[in-house]
Formats: sequence, C-alpha cells, structure tokens
Amino acid sequence: YGQKDSLVWIANNIEKHGLVIADEVGLGKTWLALLTMFAYLEEGANVAAVVPAGLLLQWSNEVEKLNQEMSKARIPMKQVWKPKIIRSFQGVYECLNENEDYPIVDNINGNFALISQ
Repeated sequence: YGQKDSLVWIANNIEKHGLVIADEVGLGKTWLALLTMFAYLEEGANVAAVVPAGLLLQWSNEVEKLNQEMSKARIPMKQVWKPKIIRSFQGVYECLNENEDYPIVDNINGNFALISQ
C-alpha cells in the first residue's frame, strides 16, 4: 500500500514540486524511482538517473525484475526498457555501439541511462 500511495502522490504532484525520493533502506525507493522513470519513458521522455556507483548493478537487476513484473501483471508498455550503465566519462563512449549515436538516452530504442555518481 505504501508504494501505491506514494506513486499516486508522485503522479499528482511531480509537475508542481519535482521529485526527491529518500527514506530508510528497504522501503522501495528504487522501484518508486524506476516506476516514475518508466512513466516518463512511456510518455516519450529521455531519462537519466544518477546512482551511487556501488548500486549500479543492483539498479540494473531491479530494472530487469520490474520489466518482468510489468509483463507478468499484463501492464502494457511500449517496450522493454533497458539501462545503459555509464561508470565514467570514457563510459559515455563505450556504451554506444556502431549503430548508435547521441543521445545515449534515446527512448526510441528503449534506452535510458544509469550514471555512476
């Protein structure tokens, strides 16, 4: 119930107030942030999140779990969203393949960025 209530509040207030998510460890901040990011991606926005370096793998795993849960719950999404993980300035160039160009966070291709803090 807490996450659902939080998502409703975010949806109703984000345009007026912006968004900072903070609370105790283990209360669902990552999923709240990812669901908010997915909502923006679904609406055509490009998204980048700055994440503590030690949590990049966890966030990437949570994205995969969230995509699976959305599919299992039969919640329609335009595509499966995939993070491009950027750990350094050099990583900006390394995460592009030969068929890609800027912007890195091009949601047309289902991508968003997780950038190391």
